[in-house]
Formats: sequence, structure tokens, C-alpha cells
Amino acid sequence: MKKILIICAAAALTGCGIYKPYTRPEVNTAGLYGTAETADTTTLGDIRWQEMFTDPQLQALIALALENNTDLQSAGWRVKEAEATLKSARLAYLPSFNFAPQGSMSSFDWATPGKTYSIPVTASWQIDIFNGLTNAKRKSKALYLQSKEYEQAVKTQLISGIANLYYTLLMLDGQYEVTEQTAGKWRESVRTMRALKEAGIHVCIDSNGGVWNPAVEELLGLADLILLDVKQADPERHLALTGRDNARTLRTAAWLEEHGKPFWLRYVLVPGYSDAEADIRTLGGRLGGYRQIERVELLPYHTLGVHKYEAMGKEYKLSDVRENTPEQLDRAAALLR
Repeated sequence: MKKILIICAAAALTGCGIYKPYTRPEVNTAGLYGTAETADTTTLGDIRWQEMFTDPQLQALIALALENNTDLQSAGWRVKEAEATLKSARLAYLPSFNFAPQGSMSSFDWATPGKTYSIPVTASWQIDIFNGLTNAKRKSKALYLQSKEYEQAVKTQLISGIANLYYTLLMLDGQYEVTEQTAGKWRESVRTMRALKEAGIHVCIDSNGGVWNPAVEELLGLADLILLDVKQADPERHLALTGRDNARTLRTAAWLEEHGKPFWLRYVLVPGYSDAEADIRTLGGRLGGYRQIERVELLPYHTLGVHKYEAMGKEYKLSDVRENTPEQLDRAAALLR
């Protein structure tokens, strides 16, 4: 009877466990994500960085960084450490053996020594009754996968950072080249202006005053008359209309007034953007006291430049704006008088 109780207790302990086996619940996903299909299943994450960035110089820079970056090297060692921990957790399921051979020699009264040998061998095997080994293996596997993802994240961040800086430098190089070309054209314009003045030719410049540099200042100083185009006197509404502020335009007007350069003020009436009574009064408040303004022209809005946007493949954001009516033009002129 005692033997039967021991066997039953052992069987009960063997089947004991703390955690219930996971059972996946039934989930019906039919129609959950729609029926859209695509022939190309390749995503950006499936593309190797060598295929994404084909510039040889950029590829060389990325390869050099991947080889020498200390953060990536540290992440790689973390992966190896986690991999070793996972292997150790898996080996815990196997039995362990201890083999420790020993030998000794003894002699009494100078007699022939006697030799004694012993070869003890022990074996042990831990039974995972309470899922201790299983949980340890799961934890090690989770840490290993986490370290792999961390290494990939460090690698992705490193590659993207290098590519971003590389293309930013290329963009800046392009901007510098355009700036050099623009400066060369300004210098040529100054030489042309001087030649015209020496020939006694009256020179007039039509500009919105949006660019200011020493060459522009010299050109304005040589000109006899400036046609200054003002799109909007209010800075915030000017930004909404043109995408940039009007600080340089107003600065140009102030410079002309300060240096005694006569100019014509040309104001474009864009319905809904610059033709309100508040817009006209703001214009008068800012520039109404300038003595160098010889003439004020109210320019009606037109759509003659729409084809330029179409040729460049750009969106014309004022496509819903209609041309001014005669009443609108008369009302704006009356406000400026």
C-alpha cells in the first residue's frame, strides 16, 4: 500500500504546473482588411540598403560607418551574448555528466608501492516540473530577439543618418552653385547698368524688392526710376498669398525713400487676398507718407501666367480666383485717394 501511495504522489507531481497551456482564440478576419490586392508585394523594409542607395560614394561611406561605428559593434556583441545565453538555456534540458578519474600510490616500509585507481562517473537530469527551464529558455529567446531588433534599429538609424547628411550636402552644393551663378548675373547687370548710364540712357528697374544684397543696392543706386511691385502690405497676408514675408520688399521701399530714389508703387488687386478695405488701408498706412513715390498703379489680377505653372507641372493655387470687376477697381482707387 505504501508503494502505491509513493507512485501516485510522483505521478501527481509530474503533472503539476503553474501555467496553463496557451490556446489561441478563434478570430474571424474575413473582410476585416478589405479586398484590395496588389501585384507588387515588396515593401521598403525588404529592400537592401545597397539597392536603395546606388550612389557609389554614398555606399562607400555607409560601408565604412557600418564597419567602424562603436554603437553598432556594441549591439553586435549584445546579440552574441544573448545567443550564448539562449544556447545555455537549451542545453539545460540535457542530462549533465561528471567524470573525475583519480589515482594514488602508497608504500609501507619501502615496500613496493601499491597503486589505486578510481573512476567515478555521475549523471543528473533535472525534470522541468514547474516550467522553470522552459520559462528560462523563453526569457533567453525573448532577450535574443530583442537584441537582434536593437541591432537592426541601430543599423537603420546609422544608414539613414548618413544618407540624410549626404543628400543634404549635395543639396547645399547645388544651392551654392546656383548662388554663384546668380551673383555672376548680378555683377554682369551692374556692368550693363553702368554702360547704359555712361551712354546717357534712362534706366528703369521693375522689381518686387524680394532680393537684397550689395549688388542689388548698387543697381538701385544707378537706376533713374524703380517700379516697385507690392503684393500685400500686411506681412501675414503676404505670406498666405506668396509663401514668403514682405520684409525685404518693405525694406527696399524704405531704402528708396531714404536715398531719394523716385519710384512707382504698383499694387496687385487679388480678389480675396489683397483687395479688402483693410488691405488697402494697411498699404496706405505703411507707405502713404513716402515722398519719393511719384505714382501709384493698381494692377488688376489676371490669369495670363497660368500656362507657366502648367508647363512646369506645378499647381496653380489661385485657380479659383476670378478677375476683378470694374467696381472693385474703382473702390480700391477711391480708398487710396
